[in-house]
Amino acid sequence: NFLSMLRYRGRGEKSKWDSMAKTMIENIYKFNFWGQLDRILSSINKTALLILVNCAHAPFFYNFMCVLRGKLSSEKAKDIQDRIVVLAAEDCAEKKIKSLFPNVKVMQLMPLWADSSGMHLHWTSLALGDAGSKYKQIAVMKAFMPFAAVALGYDVVVMDADVVWTENVFPELDILHHELGYPVLILEDNEKRGRGVMVNGGFQAVVSCRASLELFLGWIIQAPDMLNTGRNQVYLQQTIKKNSWNITRFSDISSETIIEFNSRQIVSLNKMFLIGKKWKAIVEGKLSMPWVFHANFARAYSDKKKMLQSISLWYLEKYWKIVGDSSVVEHKCRAQIERTEDDGIELKKMAVCVIGDPESFSLAHVNIYDTFPSLPIDSDYFFCLLSRRADSSALEDAVNFFKPVSFWYGNPKFRYNRRCNIDIDVPNVSKEDRISEWYTKTLLYRCCIDAVRKHEKNERFKYHRIARIRPDTVFYNSFNETTKDLMSYGNFSVFPMGKSICGSKPCINDYLAFHSRENAMIDLTQVDAYNNCHKGKKGFSGPVKLEERLHYLFDGKEKTLRLPIPLTLIEKEHVQCDRAGILDSMGKDSYDQRQCQICEEYFQQLGGKTCPFRYDG
Repeated sequence: NFLSMLRYRGRGEKSKWDSMAKTMIENIYKFNFWGQLDRILSSINKTALLILVNCAHAPFFYNFMCVLRGKLSSEKAKDIQDRIVVLAAEDCAEKKIKSLFPNVKVMQLMPLWADSSGMHLHWTSLALGDAGSKYKQIAVMKAFMPFAAVALGYDVVVMDADVVWTENVFPELDILHHELGYPVLILEDNEKRGRGVMVNGGFQAVVSCRASLELFLGWIIQAPDMLNTGRNQVYLQQTIKKNSWNITRFSDISSETIIEFNSRQIVSLNKMFLIGKKWKAIVEGKLSMPWVFHANFARAYSDKKKMLQSISLWYLEKYWKIVGDSSVVEHKCRAQIERTEDDGIELKKMAVCVIGDPESFSLAHVNIYDTFPSLPIDSDYFFCLLSRRADSSALEDAVNFFKPVSFWYGNPKFRYNRRCNIDIDVPNVSKEDRISEWYTKTLLYRCCIDAVRKHEKNERFKYHRIARIRPDTVFYNSFNETTKDLMSYGNFSVFPMGKSICGSKPCINDYLAFHSRENAMIDLTQVDAYNNCHKGKKGFSGPVKLEERLHYLFDGKEKTLRLPIPLTLIEKEHVQCDRAGILDSMGKDSYDQRQCQICEEYFQQLGGKTCPFRYDG
């Protein structure tokens, strides 16, 4: 009977749209859509929240989830999240949502499409109707969702992915449904002169009853026309008018207004439920922050994002992921990153480990202190420093400048392991001295990591990044914006670009690193490997000169980047600006004279060392 009701009412191409609509409905039966939806909705045991998400609009769903956590108490947010059912229009949407929000229930829609090729098309400023027949099927599915839930006997809220909530509105919706008797609640659309109150299907709250079933059946049987035009809202308006439904505005309802349940009554949600074009009034303070906001009037991704940013409802931050040799932008919540409950919350904060010989730190500390706040990520400081050759009172003053979380000052004990067979070919440097230098630096790093872990345990959170910096490092220029983003949000390690005077061997500079949490632990394991290794047995291997060892440990790993970072070293009141031309150079053996000159100009008052006119390697 349902299939027989589908018929194209427009002009031309009748068979095409009838056939596509019937194929979609047949697929719904063929691939057991009804059974899957029934099982999921029955498991929720309260009003469910259905959201259709495709790849292009997945970031808006992420934002919806982030706003819940940013605006609501954990109890309220959890109540909403437990009700969510995502209908994934594409495989990529399903994979992304499951990876970021593993507890969210997801249904796959790909088998239902009559034509699934090109479903991943990104929404641009084009209207949905201009996007081709593949994408128009999403318009039909949005009309089918409330009908399917009601036909199965479930109360639901159905909404678009670009809707955000600043309050848990389920209690308010329950009052309208069950105390006042309104079976259908739909977001009020932008006013249109002379056309009365209009509604927008981007947010609908529906009670399962005969009246609502008739309404949504009348809407979905116009699927062939929706496929022709790519529009579904116009047919919702037509169905409401044709079936003589009465529309009452939410702002006009009082607690004494009680109607006969099951009657043809719709509440157009306004006042605390707002839609796209109202955003400027919110910015200007003419309207208060709504409970629910639908970023619908602008179809372009950038316009929607700008709108939500303007009213402080955009809660996403950039997240850079390394894929092969390139980086890909993804998104995470502004305040925190999704983690499992057992793993704790990972804050958008960075632990900065200042480790090494502090002889020049009293000269470098102000420069370091002024540089790190330029990164769009908060930092906590941890110090593990050698106790030799530094004025203790000046050092203590310099360290206290940072208000550090922890400060350790001493000399790690090194014991040469003669059972560990390591080949070293360094002129005028003994094997033991070279290993001792590496071992000492790595133990200082471990000292810092132990302090970071202890602080995390006490405060019950985890750092997003762990940076390592030598105390004699200074910066002669500001970081560019791309480098800031990559260092702050990427799930990988960032090292300074350029050759660090390693002769013919490739190496990674050891002055500074911005590690992902995972990568920060890589070279720590090498101390254990050295302590436990025996001749002829697998253990510590590779070079022991720290910068060469970093290359050995991280070479070939996908989660590393080398970026232009404007740093150099300071010693005995002289800045080594000659190093600036090496460390920021693009080529393997090239020398950037301009970078050296920028460094000299910046540190002229400290007597920066003269730049050479060429670099011999």
